[in-house]
Amino acid sequence: MINTLNSNHMGYMPNPSPRAVLHKKREAAIMGIIKKLERDYNRVFPFMVEPWLDGDLYISEPSIRRRMADMARRGLLERIGERKGYKLSD
Repeated sequence: MINTLNSNHMGYMPNPSPRAVLHKKREAAIMGIIKKLERDYNRVFPFMVEPWLDGDLYISEPSIRRRMADMARRGLLERIGERKGYKLSD
């Protein structure tokens, strides 16, 4: 008999780790902050995002820079050019 209880194709979904949940929350917060800042600026830089993150979601500017670069590689953000900031993808 095949054990289907632990196989992913049968709908079994393990609970995400607390670290993964926090990562998703930070990513969503960064996207929201960029959306707010885009109203006043054509482009958003990581140093502009840092002051808006507070409490459990705070991370340093280099970490924000890495996250934003990763989000641009995945297509969530659009990089405007080398050292020219980011904006939300359309």
